[in-house]
Amino acid sequence: MYLFTNQSWIGMGKFSEQTFLEGTNKLIGALKEKNAFLDGIYFCPHTPEENCECRKPQPTLLRQAQKERNVDLKKCYIVGDRWSDMASAANVGSKKILVKTGRGLQSLQEQSNKQITLDHVADNVLDATQWILSDLNI
Repeated sequence: MYLFTNQSWIGMGKFSEQTFLEGTNKLIGALKEKNAFLDGIYFCPHTPEENCECRKPQPTLLRQAQKERNVDLKKCYIVGDRWSDMASAANVGSKKILVKTGRGLQSLQEQSNKQITLDHVADNVLDATQWILSDLNI
């Protein structure tokens, strides 16, 4: 499992990259306690105004994981609560799961403006996980 995230607050100076990494280390620790693991964390520290290549919906971070860790993006499931997450998935051929939590409901209301077909709309991350396991016949 990989985490791909835009962290514009770093670029805005609202918190440091070190603070972000400390938070992700806490997440890694909490996941380990439940026998779940992150294989990698990829993040964009730039603001939207910087128009960088690594910010979602650009597929750069996903392609980086593909190159560094031999990830088969066509076999991946992207779970997110924003259209930028779904666009990233569409850009690399991954399955797209939008969760209604976070900004997901707002994203669904904006769906009419998007040309992306979702594979699943999940109530939450648990629902998304269950759908993925079912899709994999596990």
